[in-house]
Amino acid sequence: MMGKDSLSNNRELMMGNERWRNSFSMVPFSLSVIFFPLSFLLLLSIFFSCTDMVPTKEVRLIDSLNGKAYAYRYRNLDSSYKYADQAYRKISLYKSGKAEASNNLGFCAFMNMDFERAEAYHKEVYKLTKNELELLIADIGLMKICQRTSMNKEFYDYRNSALRRMKRIREESDLFADRHETLRLNYAFTEFFIVSSIYYYYLQQRQEAMTSLDSITEEALEDTNQLLYYHYIKGSASLVEADTPEERKLNEFEELYTTWKLAVQSNHPYFEGNSLQALANMMASPSNFEFFRTRRIHGLEQFGFPVDTLLPFRMAQVALEKFCDYKDLYQIAGAYVTIGKYLNEHGCYSEALDTLTKALDCVNYHHIHYYHHEADSLDNLLPYTEGDTIFTGVPWFGHEHVKTVPEWISRIREQLSVSYAGLGVKYASNYNRNVYLDILKYTRQDKELESRSLSLEADSRQMTIVLFLVIAGLMLVIILCWFFNKRSKVRNQVDVARLQHILSLCRDITSSIPMNVPLIQEGIDQLFGKGRLILEVHEEKKASLVPLHRLHHDEKALIHLLEPYIEWAADNEQMLEALSEERMQLEKQRYVYEQHIASNKRQNLIKKACLAIVDGINPYIDRILNEYIN
Repeated sequence: MMGKDSLSNNRELMMGNERWRNSFSMVPFSLSVIFFPLSFLLLLSIFFSCTDMVPTKEVRLIDSLNGKAYAYRYRNLDSSYKYADQAYRKISLYKSGKAEASNNLGFCAFMNMDFERAEAYHKEVYKLTKNELELLIADIGLMKICQRTSMNKEFYDYRNSALRRMKRIREESDLFADRHETLRLNYAFTEFFIVSSIYYYYLQQRQEAMTSLDSITEEALEDTNQLLYYHYIKGSASLVEADTPEERKLNEFEELYTTWKLAVQSNHPYFEGNSLQALANMMASPSNFEFFRTRRIHGLEQFGFPVDTLLPFRMAQVALEKFCDYKDLYQIAGAYVTIGKYLNEHGCYSEALDTLTKALDCVNYHHIHYYHHEADSLDNLLPYTEGDTIFTGVPWFGHEHVKTVPEWISRIREQLSVSYAGLGVKYASNYNRNVYLDILKYTRQDKELESRSLSLEADSRQMTIVLFLVIAGLMLVIILCWFFNKRSKVRNQVDVARLQHILSLCRDITSSIPMNVPLIQEGIDQLFGKGRLILEVHEEKKASLVPLHRLHHDEKALIHLLEPYIEWAADNEQMLEALSEERMQLEKQRYVYEQHIASNKRQNLIKKACLAIVDGINPYIDRILNEYIN
């Protein structure tokens, strides 16, 4: 038992030594200043990351609503808006889902030509999420707005941003393993190349537009919406490969016919109307109609109309009905322009003028509804304004708070010029032609270099600021390192002196048994200050340190270090007392045992003597017995 107690005391002493080493392998003050704030920030980040956990039920509901909004976007714009709005309003934690809903709402606003609202929805995505995929789709949505409103420099700003995001997404494409995210990824890349192609087409950069379309992969065209969009753009913008003009026309027809057929099969009235309008536009002139009737008579019969000279007119009328049902003001005006073009080609100039006036009414309605709010405003566009030298409508393009579509006004003005020329009204024809040319001059300015220049200037300013901050931070780090190094040296000297003092105190505690309380108290007073800490020895031979004043953290650590030594010394003192008593008892037992041994030896000698006497008598007894027998 005493051996076990001694072993446990030695173990406690070793543990005390280990605590002593751990307590004074102190972290430098500078590191502790940095460590605690970083720990706090880490805990905050863990907390907020835990609170960002999204219930699976909410994710499924929002993804389902967003999926429906996307599925209806080219079928019924009202339904698409309804589902996107429901998803936007029902979200509580699913920020990526809300960003997707915001992008869907931005698309609906764009199709309604509410460009301010569409821009606001897409820019809201930047605040809602850090998901690069949804941010890319927001960039593409803003690209579409800038392309439609001829904001060429801003188009390149968002396009460059989208390119950077696409590069990062390609580097981390393995992360998009979910089916919903894969569909969104394919949609984003396809939409980017289609929007870029449309932009290059309107700048008359045909090769760049074809290159952009050729970048679309077959995997990305598994989406019906994007497949229809792809074929429609190739056909309507004449982005097809051909060796001769006739072959190009036939290839355009095939693309648009494919679009119409797929749109009818999949119930996409938007693309059905667009393909019919584009085909009507291609066959507006009698010569083109005869060419297609000769080379593609079987395809023309599939539309369900009599194959006569009125076929393009009927197709344009059906397209107009589709667009009215879909409620797309931009395409409604485009259908009127196509009808006006057909009427101009066939010499019906008065009817064409009436039709084109309706197209201008669509432009005026858009301007009044979203910007001016006055039906009798002088800003309203008219087919011809006598004495107008400013060309009403052109000033809209430079106005900061007015987003209109120069391209649809230019198409209307072009056909109005033809109508007035056919009617012999030269001034009105020249007026519309001049407006048309001014709009072309404004919209066909390629501002890629300007955007790149401004981007480089912004990057240069940013790099200058970053460099300045890096230099200032470096200087601050050097100053802080010098300060903390100097402070740590002073603190280390104090710690070393304290270590030496406490080491001598621990030696005094362990060397004096029984404990020399006055000597130990003197060392404690020197270490902590007189009257701050008292060593008390209780009747049970238990010793403890009793603080009389409030102690600092370091002083508490020192007390925690000294307590095992004091307890060990007190335990050893008790153990020695117990050992001395046991020794006395053992010595008494030894004396008794020695006396017993001496008595046993004497008795043994007597017994041996008796036995020897008996052994000596045996021969005599044997002889007597032998003599008696004989």
